[in-house]
Amino acid sequence: ADLLLLPPAAACSCLQCGAGLITKEAGSVSKDACLVPAGYGLTSLSPMVAAPCEKNTYGDSVDRAAVANARCTACPADMFTMDTLESRTRNSSEYYTAESACLVKPGWGTTSTTPQECPVGTFNEGKNRSPCHHCGTGWTTVAAGKTAESQCVVQAGWKLAADGIPAPCDKGSYSTGGTEVAPNATCTACDPGF
Repeated sequence: ADLLLLPPAAACSCLQCGAGLITKEAGSVSKDACLVPAGYGLTSLSPMVAAPCEKNTYGDSVDRAAVANARCTACPADMFTMDTLESRTRNSSEYYTAESACLVKPGWGTTSTTPQECPVGTFNEGKNRSPCHHCGTGWTTVAAGKTAESQCVVQAGWKLAADGIPAPCDKGSYSTGGTEVAPNATCTACDPGF
């Protein structure tokens, strides 16, 4: 009778999926069980290596198969992850797992389609996905890209009335508006005959 010889137990060892990859459970029997963790992306196929998504990229919100397209996805143009916005290293418990991790920088806001610098008369503190907010009636900003309501100044042709609310200048008077140094404005009477 033929005798079947089996290799020693030490010869049957587990194979590693690759650096940064996982399996759902112990005892996986195939390389197909190797997964890229949520918030990670493949950085190399041979050898297989996965790393956390960072610096304006994001991964999936669930563990996914370790295939060529399981890479981190770039944020849309002019949007950034917090590690970039705050010029810091991504902390080890912070995983970017959706496009919602991509935010605008201060002085920018989102429209229905794309990020944009906040135009004159608007502001946004940034590090969010919000649209630019409008200054109130009679208020504006002196330039685009402002980050706070406190940067709104009285607009040209208006004055700050006694009740603290901007009002248009009366007939025969004018205002150049407020400045960042002096946000309130007063109206000046036109010269006689004007």
